[in-house]
Amino acid sequence: MVLVKNAKQPFFLVFSEAYHSQWKLYIEDKPFKFKQIIAEYPLARVKEAKHDWYNFTPSDIMFLFKTPAANETLHFVANGYANAWYVDPRVFDRDGDGCFTIIIYFWPQSLFYLGLFVSGATLLCCFGYLVYDWYRSDGSKWIRRLLYFFREVVVLVAALFLGLRKLKVR
Repeated sequence: MVLVKNAKQPFFLVFSEAYHSQWKLYIEDKPFKFKQIIAEYPLARVKEAKHDWYNFTPSDIMFLFKTPAANETLHFVANGYANAWYVDPRVFDRDGDGCFTIIIYFWPQSLFYLGLFVSGATLLCCFGYLVYDWYRSDGSKWIRRLLYFFREVVVLVAALFLGLRKLKVR
């Protein structure tokens, strides 16, 4: 996130991450409060804040449905490797006060989060069905089947991690 204050003239925003066309720029007109400032550059009037990259929020998936603020003609390679955007406050600042927040987001990350959610829900449904099926069958066999299942899972995981081709369990 980049908080822009009192911008009147167009400027270049360079993001020092390897260029990829799927880095997208989104604009929020609401103010954002950064938690921890880790560096200040007074000559450029820039403050660098710490980013909590590990905090997933449901709004991350919403980027799949949002339209980026900058089209591809404003996104280009800078310094031979980095992402850069031409930002014109007259276009991006909706209320005209010169203050807005730029969100730089890697769009495929939303696909990863969505896939993670779908995979987790599918896994829970599969386990729920297995438990229901075992419970529905003969009750005394249910415990034995559950223990057999967990033993098979342990054997499979051991075989994968140890790289064994054949593993016999007696």
